[in-house]
Amino acid sequence: MIQGPWQVGKTWLMKSFGQSEFEDVAYINLESSKELRELFESTFDLNRILLGIQVSTGV
Repeated sequence: MIQGPWQVGKTWLMKSFGQSEFEDVAYINLESSKELRELFESTFDLNRILLGIQVSTGV
Protein backbone atom coordinates (compact mmCIF):
# COMPACT_ATOMS: atom_id res chain seq x y z
CA MET A 1 0.00 0.00 0.00
CA ILE A 2 1.30 3.40 -0.94
CA GLN A 3 0.05 6.59 0.63
CA GLY A 4 1.20 10.15 0.12
CA PRO A 5 0.31 13.61 -1.16
CA TRP A 6 -1.76 14.05 -4.28
CA GLN A 7 -0.01 14.01 -7.69
CA VAL A 8 3.55 13.17 -6.67
CA GLY A 9 3.94 10.08 -8.87
CA LYS A 10 2.79 7.20 -6.65
CA THR A 11 0.61 5.59 -9.32
CA TRP A 12 3.16 6.13 -12.09
CA LEU A 13 5.93 4.64 -9.94
CA MET A 14 4.00 1.49 -9.07
CA LYS A 15 2.68 0.92 -12.61
CA SER A 16 6.17 1.42 -14.05
CA PHE A 17 7.72 -0.94 -11.49
CA GLY A 18 5.03 -3.57 -12.05
CA GLN A 19 5.39 -3.51 -15.84
CA SER A 20 9.18 -3.72 -15.72
CA GLU A 21 9.39 -6.48 -13.10
CA PHE A 22 6.35 -8.71 -13.66
CA GLU A 23 4.62 -10.38 -16.57
CA ASP A 24 1.12 -9.54 -15.30
CA VAL A 25 0.06 -6.59 -13.15
CA ALA A 26 -3.32 -5.80 -11.61
CA TYR A 27 -3.87 -2.14 -10.72
CA ILE A 28 -6.59 -1.48 -8.19
CA ASN A 29 -7.67 1.80 -6.64
CA LEU A 30 -9.66 1.31 -3.46
CA GLU A 31 -10.76 4.95 -3.42
CA SER A 32 -12.60 4.68 -6.74
CA SER A 33 -13.93 1.11 -6.54
CA LYS A 34 -16.53 0.37 -3.89
CA GLU A 35 -16.60 -3.29 -4.97
CA LEU A 36 -12.86 -3.77 -4.39
CA ARG A 37 -12.87 -1.69 -1.20
CA GLU A 38 -15.52 -4.01 0.26
CA LEU A 39 -13.16 -6.98 -0.17
CA PHE A 40 -11.05 -5.56 2.65
CA GLU A 41 -13.87 -4.49 4.98
CA SER A 42 -14.80 -7.90 6.37
CA THR A 43 -12.46 -10.72 7.35
CA PHE A 44 -8.96 -10.75 5.93
CA ASP A 45 -9.37 -13.94 3.91
CA LEU A 46 -6.51 -13.76 1.40
CA ASN A 47 -8.03 -16.33 -0.98
CA ARG A 48 -11.32 -14.38 -1.11
CA ILE A 49 -9.50 -11.07 -1.66
CA LEU A 50 -7.30 -12.45 -4.44
CA LEU A 51 -10.28 -14.08 -6.15
CA GLY A 52 -12.18 -10.78 -5.99
CA ILE A 53 -9.23 -8.91 -7.51
CA GLN A 54 -8.87 -11.55 -10.23
CA VAL A 55 -12.56 -11.35 -11.12
CA SER A 56 -12.53 -7.55 -11.14
CA THR A 57 -9.30 -7.05 -13.11
CA GLY A 58 -9.06 -10.21 -15.21
CA VAL A 59 -5.47 -10.69 -14.00
